[in-house]
Amino acid sequence: MTENKNQLKFKDLKNQVLEPVSYYMKPFNDQTYPGMSMHYHQYFEIMYTYSGSYTMQMLDPDAPNKIKEIVMQPGQFILFDGYVYHRMIMEKGASAFVYNMEFEPRTPAEYNPFGINELMSINHATLFRDTNLSAIAQNKEGYIVLSDTQLVGAALQELILLLTEGINSLEDACSVKLAQTRLFIEISKCLNSLASGSVSYIRKANAYLQANYKRNVKLDEVAEHVGLSKAYLQRQYKKHTCKTILEQINALRVTNAVELLIRSDLPIGKIAAHVGFHNKNQFNYEFKKIYGMPPSEYRQSHVATVDHHCTIHKSYPVLLDEEE
Repeated sequence: MTENKNQLKFKDLKNQVLEPVSYYMKPFNDQTYPGMSMHYHQYFEIMYTYSGSYTMQMLDPDAPNKIKEIVMQPGQFILFDGYVYHRMIMEKGASAFVYNMEFEPRTPAEYNPFGINELMSINHATLFRDTNLSAIAQNKEGYIVLSDTQLVGAALQELILLLTEGINSLEDACSVKLAQTRLFIEISKCLNSLASGSVSYIRKANAYLQANYKRNVKLDEVAEHVGLSKAYLQRQYKKHTCKTILEQINALRVTNAVELLIRSDLPIGKIAAHVGFHNKNQFNYEFKKIYGMPPSEYRQSHVATVDHHCTIHKSYPVLLDEEE
């Protein structure tokens, strides 16, 4: 493996800003995706599984031929530090729809569209030291896999769409900066859930909600499922996730409606019913709370597949014994 003495990781951030250099929202399957070599790069990466599944392989830097595999499921995402060897594998017959974002650490002079850094400065060193994001900055493996107990998927979608439209003014630059910060805050909230709970009953409650959000889920049945009183579960769930159980159910319904909005011609009323809302007005209200616009507007403005790769940024492949 070739080492780079100038490699920068989350824990090394000082006054750098993070430039979003590559991003996509697109489908993968074993027929059209040729796979990739094990590789690493300077930029930090977030890969979010919207639907389907695939396998992520990571190479242990202390054991060159030791590979760890993680099967990514819907609603899970993986956050990579810089210079972590990894690759994506599609098993036979598998398919997935994936969101991806890669950030390059830059000096404020190198990345400063329309002078945004003078107007809105984010101290990433503090962000990754004094918030729950320190869990990834201090992680020796260099990556962490999380379930989206917050609104990471929605925040990532918003950022990708803003970047797709382009940064053509200071106002655009502000919107991107705010969306980027929101993304990291949502990830930090998920890490808080992991740190504090990962409390087993929070995980169990989330799994139950994920499996049943389309129907009229009652708080009593969730409490019975996890083996707690209703009042205690309500308090603890709010403490660990910063949301009520009803808010989580509605968030699951909204985020799972997005794929139907952008990849089907179903009327919005039918989409609302399919994901568990009793009426279209309730769906519109909850959707606008998360995405800032009604579902009809989102459908009109949304680009179903985005695939932007920055060609001036290189990855550094490493050859495994199995590939020789």
